[in-house]
Amino acid sequence: MMGGSVVEKPSGRGFALTAWLAIYSAGVLVVGAMFLVEAVGEVDRGRTLGIPLMLLILGLLGEAIALAGLWSWQRWGLSLLAIGVAVGVVGSVMGDVSGLIVAGRVVWLCAFAFVLMPRWELFRA
Repeated sequence: MMGGSVVEKPSGRGFALTAWLAIYSAGVLVVGAMFLVEAVGEVDRGRTLGIPLMLLILGLLGEAIALAGLWSWQRWGLSLLAIGVAVGVVGSVMGDVSGLIVAGRVVWLCAFAFVLMPRWELFRA
C-alpha cells in the first residue's frame, strides 16, 4: 500500500466480547427467573402485576432475544438490546429500583458498545 498503514480486522469474537456476552446472558437468565418467580407469587396472591414489574420482565425478554441474536452475529441484536435496556430502565425508574442499578445497566451497555465496535464488520446486517 502506498503511504498507508494496514489495519487488520479481528478474526473472531475475542475474549472480551465473549466474556461480556456470557456474563450478560447468565445475568439476564438469573434476573429474569427472579422476576418471574415474583410475578407468579403476585398472581398466586390474586394480585395483578404492576406496570414496573411487567416492563422489567418485557425488557429482560427483549434482552434475552437480543443476546441470542448477538451470539449468532446478527446486528439487529444490538438495536433490540438497546430497546430492551430502555424498557427495563423505564420499569426500574417507575418502580423502587436504586438509581445506582439503573446507572450500572447503562454503563454495562456502554462497555458492550466499546467491546463490540472493533468487531462490528463481522456482524451480519
